[in-house]
Amino acid sequence: MRSLVVVAVLLGSFGHAEAGRKSRQKASVLSGAAAGVSGAVTLAGFLTTAEGEAFNQPVLFTGVGLLFVTPSLGEFYAGQYLTYGMGIRALATGLAVYALETQTRKVRCDVPGASTEPNCEIFTEGAYPLLGIAAIAFIGGVWYDVLDAGDAADRYNAKHGFTVTPTMLPGSAPGLMLGGTF
Repeated sequence: MRSLVVVAVLLGSFGHAEAGRKSRQKASVLSGAAAGVSGAVTLAGFLTTAEGEAFNQPVLFTGVGLLFVTPSLGEFYAGQYLTYGMGIRALATGLAVYALETQTRKVRCDVPGASTEPNCEIFTEGAYPLLGIAAIAFIGGVWYDVLDAGDAADRYNAKHGFTVTPTMLPGSAPGLMLGGTF
């Protein structure tokens, strides 16, 4: 009889409550697919340009806005609503805005019929490295969130669940310990 109890305790020792578990794969797919769709919308902002325009502003800005939030969908699924990737993207956006506001100058437009007034705005030499760093950091923030989504699901599962562990206590009866994290 005692060996039957020990076997039952050992079999139960590997148990973990399944209700409410988050899937590592689902979190990764959510983040990856959302980042891919957002990237496609951003690319469409460049490819659907009207004649004479540099890019399609509404589509491009929609894509960039989506890229700011959607790569974190896997973390949202796992109950983590602020991520390091979002922070990196926010800092990168701030650096890009800073570069666009401070690293431009007015010049006379180099087109036929332009007035002599400086009415065109161009980047100074300092704008390019700052914008490059901002772009790399922004993409890095997206990539971080896509890679971290599965780990976020694991962190959620580690914090939420019950475990059953066999316990050896002094005395004649075998013990059983039940624990949980909430």
